[in-house]
Formats: sequence, C-alpha cells, structure tokens
Amino acid sequence: MERRALLTSLCFPLFASVSGCLAREQSPRLSQLAVSNFTAEPVRVGVRLTDGSEAAYEDTVSLDANTEDRIVPSTVIDDELPEDHGAAVLEYGLAGSPLETLELSDYVESDCGKVNLNVREETVEAFVSSGC
Repeated sequence: MERRALLTSLCFPLFASVSGCLAREQSPRLSQLAVSNFTAEPVRVGVRLTDGSEAAYEDTVSLDANTEDRIVPSTVIDDELPEDHGAAVLEYGLAGSPLETLELSDYVESDCGKVNLNVREETVEAFVSSGC
C-alpha cells in the first residue's frame, strides 16, 4: 500500500470522529431578550419562547412612548428565560398583530444568543447576536 493511501485511511476515521465532536448537538438557548420602543406612541409587544410546540416563556411587554423626557424606552429580559437548551423558537410582534417567528439556530453559532427587538413604525425589527 502506498504511504499516502495509508495515511488517508488512518486520518479519515480520526477526522470524522473529531468533526462529530465539534458539531453542535443541541439548539442554542436565548440568554437575553431586549425590547425597545423607537416610536412616539406607547406599545405592547408579545413575546413567546418555545421548543417548537410548548411555551417555555411568554409575556407581553408594555413600553412608554419615545419622547424628549423618555428616550428609547426599553426593557431587558434575562433572569426569567429558561436556562435549558431546546426552547429556541422566538415568536414576537406588536400586540394584536400576527407574530413573527425567529429560529435561534438559524442565526446563533454558539450555545446561546441574544435578541434585540426594536419597535419602529408599525413593525418590530429583530437583531440576533451569538454569545451569552
């Protein structure tokens, strides 16, 4: 057997086992959720974190209007979020409107991530970052 063929046959199983160890086996968890209101009107934002079927966290956040006295009202949710992995589907939207769906695993490349929800005129923008 040629030396190159022998090395390839020995290295491939090693590479396959190492790459299997590096692959993420579970969904990332949401470690922090921030909600901010950039509009001149008070808003209510519904948020729900699920494992795809069952809710692990659910709340409606009420924020004051963005005014000269109260610049960009916001809240941060972190202690109330579940610490176990699996609840990685975030549904969000203005109260009374259909909810948008965000799958953390589509955006987060580590074991947990953060989401910022920014309310703009009649819409909610989502920004996702990796890390705890």
